Amino acid sequence: MGIPLVRGRLPAADDETGAVVVNRTMAEAFWPGEDAIGRTFQHGWPGTGTPVLNVVGIVEDFRQGGYEDEPGPTMFVPLAQATSIYGGLGTRTQSVVVATDLPPADALGLLRQAVRNLDPGLPVARATTLDGVMGRSVAGPRFLMLMVGVFSALALALGAVGVGGVVAYTVAQRRKEFGLRMALGADARELVRGVIGQAAALTAAGVLLGLVGAWGAAGVLADQLHGSVGPRDPVAFFLAPLVLFLTAVGAAVIPARRATRIDPVAAMRAE
Repeated sequence: MGIPLVRGRLPAADDETGAVVVNRTMAEAFWPGEDAIGRTFQHGWPGTGTPVLNVVGIVEDFRQGGYEDEPGPTMFVPLAQATSIYGGLGTRTQSVVVATDLPPADALGLLRQAVRNLDPGLPVARATTLDGVMGRSVAGPRFLMLMVGVFSALALALGAVGVGGVVAYTVAQRRKEFGLRMALGADARELVRGVIGQAAALTAAGVLLGLVGAWGAAGVLADQLHGSVGPRDPVAFFLAPLVLFLTAVGAAVIPARRATRIDPVAAMRAE
């Protein structure tokens, strides 16, 4: 399964009954500040006759139920010892993981046949690929993130259209001013820089207000983030405003260039 071994070893075929492996969380929870290798314990109610278990290895923590589940104390028991440790519950169900280069459909047929050869009465249920298991575990968060991404793209587009519309309206309102400045010899690039600068100032003010609101509301998505990405990830807080700023300023280029095409005479005659 790719779970790394931290210390110790894995159970061997010649081990006596009770050789188990625990994860890091269990080792730290039951033996804090000590080495769990070689420690013994019983799993179950005292006096029920459960065998004494001996820790022979420690593995890294992992998430079993999904990305949202924090690792809990976990131990691994060899299959050959499951019945003696857990009684009849030890072998009621089993999950088998197979690594193969065959296509999943072909491998599943061979596995079913192998099980029938062992015992025709054993059912094979819920056969799937590891990608399928992982896909189902993240289906909910993935759909949520997809919707967030779609609405974020729409918000970005609306923001760009809004800034472009405001700048276009401003250019129309300042038509006479631009005409007069051009008649007096103003450089076209100077007009473009002025219009885009106004759009940049307007966008920067909105971005700053948005950053304040996003910083305060960042905890809402905390449950959907895992690993090294936090709700106030500095990269995200830098890239998202930068993309919005560049998109909005880029949307102001068209009305800014339109201002340079104003006919000075027509603009001064207009009411």
